Amino acid sequence: MDVLLAVWEEEWLRYGIDHIYVGIALVILAFSAYRNWSKTLMVSWILVYLWTMVTLLTSDLDLQEGMNVVWVCGYGLLGFIFLAFCYYMNLKE
Repeated sequence: MDVLLAVWEEEWLRYGIDHIYVGIALVILAFSAYRNWSKTLMVSWILVYLWTMVTLLTSDLDLQEGMNVVWVCGYGLLGFIFLAFCYYMNLKE
């Protein structure tokens, strides 16, 4: 799991986004969650899930080394199940 976190961290640091912009995005996210938490959760999870999966699958990560393939597949499966849950919560409203 440390390998996956290192890949995500390296990709995030490559963008060089200033902390003030991350703070502004979090304030907007909090306001949106206050207004409609289920839609905000679904949209934010779609963005996070897509970014993390694209980052993992396009990196030079060796999936045959150690437990990397198990971690990537497990994250992909659990993330997809959580996305389905978010979609279900929005349909229920």
